[in-house]
Amino acid sequence: QTLQQVLDDYLTQYDKRLRPTTKNLYRGAIRRCFSDWASLPITNIEEDMVAERQIALSNAHGPRGKGEAHANQAMRTLRTLFNFAMLAYKDENKKPLIVSNPVRGLKPRRLWNKSVSRDELIADDQLSDWYQAVMKLENSTVRDYMLLCLFTGLRRSEAAHIKWSNVKLTGNKPVLIIPAADTKTNSEHKLPLPTFVVQLLDERSKVRRIDNDYVFPGDKPGTHVVEPKRVIAKVIEASGVDFSMHTLRRTFGTVAGRLDISQYKHKMLMNHSMKEEVTGAHYVKLTVEDLREPMQKICDHICKLAGIDQPVTVAQLKMLAHEIIGE
Repeated sequence: QTLQQVLDDYLTQYDKRLRPTTKNLYRGAIRRCFSDWASLPITNIEEDMVAERQIALSNAHGPRGKGEAHANQAMRTLRTLFNFAMLAYKDENKKPLIVSNPVRGLKPRRLWNKSVSRDELIADDQLSDWYQAVMKLENSTVRDYMLLCLFTGLRRSEAAHIKWSNVKLTGNKPVLIIPAADTKTNSEHKLPLPTFVVQLLDERSKVRRIDNDYVFPGDKPGTHVVEPKRVIAKVIEASGVDFSMHTLRRTFGTVAGRLDISQYKHKMLMNHSMKEEVTGAHYVKLTVEDLREPMQKICDHICKLAGIDQPVTVAQLKMLAHEIIGE
């Protein structure tokens, strides 16, 4: 079996257990990091080859620097495929055709890269510069994709997969629905939309492509945007603010933490699992409307820090009308 055949067999075997994003991750690892090995018999891939490839991938530079994390992810994929092959393929005597995993040689050679926990966020005094740089982007799809991630705290993949059928802008209770299949927690995620996001999505709807149901379409029909690393690098250069797509989610969560929003509402907004919390899982039953006020509160605070003029809210219009009538 070649490496490509092992990948195909693995994806077929675990088709129903693997999320689409995981399948794409595995395919991408082989395509980007092991394309020259794809047609090789898997038995020809040896420890020395794996070690050399790990070093090369680790030292490769991308838009966000060296590729240590990328290399580790690729090797974890390769390790999984070898573990699968060791169990799946037998000879005529039912003995394993593959008896060792060459990726295991990375540990004694100390070639696994240390995992660095990223904890950066966009500081209060940087938000204005970041926002101005993003607003100058020619690509409005990437621009709005970044802004939505900041103002909703969505994971980048969740935001990329949003379809217009999941956006409800009519009425005075606009919501965004992330299907369970697109969330990390495997549960549907409903978010009340704050005024800034409502305006953003309303503007996007006016230029919606008829050949694509994704809110943030990709270059080809039927595809969605992917993490715009090169555009991110341009924004970093223009603004002086170092960030990744996950930085935007972390910034949203940090703002929520500063605003004295309850723990359970905070977790629900971030779509963090509550399964291990007895109180949160069984006794605190919050609805999407319980999250509307804190969501708007976070939006208002981010707008204030970034120097953004917001649209007038429905509540403000009603209050203004009442004041006029009262006079």
